[in-house]
Amino acid sequence: MNEIEAIRSFYGEGAEAPSDRIWRDFERRTAGVRPRRLRPRVAVAIALVAAVAGVLAFLPTSRHSHVGPLAPKNAAAATVLRRAATKIAGLPDLGPGQFLYSSGTRTVISSVTPPGGKPRSVWRHEHEALWVSLDGTFRDQWTSDRSTPPTTETSDSPRAFAQSFGMTLAEMRALPSDPATLTTRLHEIDERLKAATPATDPTRDDPFRVAISVLIGPSRPAVKAALLDALAKLPGVRRLPDENIDGERVFAIAARFRASLTKPPLAFDHVLLLDPTTGQLRGARYVSVGSFGDLPPGTTTSQWEWQQAIVSKLGERPSK
Repeated sequence: MNEIEAIRSFYGEGAEAPSDRIWRDFERRTAGVRPRRLRPRVAVAIALVAAVAGVLAFLPTSRHSHVGPLAPKNAAAATVLRRAATKIAGLPDLGPGQFLYSSGTRTVISSVTPPGGKPRSVWRHEHEALWVSLDGTFRDQWTSDRSTPPTTETSDSPRAFAQSFGMTLAEMRALPSDPATLTTRLHEIDERLKAATPATDPTRDDPFRVAISVLIGPSRPAVKAALLDALAKLPGVRRLPDENIDGERVFAIAARFRASLTKPPLAFDHVLLLDPTTGQLRGARYVSVGSFGDLPPGTTTSQWEWQQAIVSKLGERPSK
C-alpha cells in the first residue's frame, strides 16, 4: 500500500451526506444569531479551542488524480515540497512602493450570545482582503456571511503586523534563506509564541503554525523556498490525495501533531494546500485524527483558502 492509498484508507472518500446534514441543522439552529468578530489569522487558533467543546465540522472533500508537473504519480510529500520550493524561489519579490495583496475565505468558530441566553460557539465564513507593503503599511478588509458589518483597518504600526503574523515585518524580511538556519530562527519565534499562547490552545504544538505566516506574509521568495525545503525534512510529513480550489488542482501536504497539554490530549493533522504551478500556499485546514465529540475521525475543524498577487497601490485588486 503506497502513501496515498494509506491516507485514503484513513480518511475515506469524503461522504457528503453527513456534512450536508450537519450544516443544515446548524444553520437552522443559529439563524438570526449575531456573532462577534475575531482577529484574522488568530481566529484559526481560537477556532480549535472552541471546537474542543464540541460544535460542528466539515468532512473531507473529494479526491483527485495524482499526476502533474510538480509531482509524479504517488510522489511522497518531500518530493512535492522540494519541487514547490524550486517553483516559489523563482517568483518576484515584493518591491518598494508595491503591495502584497492577499484574499481569502476562512471557516471559523465565533462566540455568540443569543437574546437572553448564554454565550455559545457557531460556525461562520469570513472573507478577508489584505495589503502589506515594505514600509509597513497594512490594510485589512474583512466581511462575514452573517450580520456583522464589514470593517476596514489601515495601519503602519509594527505591532499590528506582529499581531497578525506572529513576528514584526523587519523580523520576517530578515529571515535567513538557509533551511537549517531558518529552522533554528523559526523555532525561536515559535517558542516566543508558545509562551504567549494558553496551554489549552492545541495550535501551540503545531509544527506548521509559524510556517503559515511565512508562506502568506511578505517574506522573501528565497525564504519561502527554504521553508518548504525544511518542511520536507519534518518527521511524519506526508502527502494526501489532491484537491481542487476554485476549479484548480492543488497538492495536499500534512503534518501530524499532538496537543499534549489539552485535557484530554488531542491529535490533529495540519494540512497545507500548495499550488502546483507556483508552489504558493492556497489553503490549509486542521483535521481531528481521533473522534471529535460525536463526529468521526477525519473531521475538519477549521479551514481556509487563500490567493495572492503583487499590486502597485494600496486598495488595488488584481484583474481576474
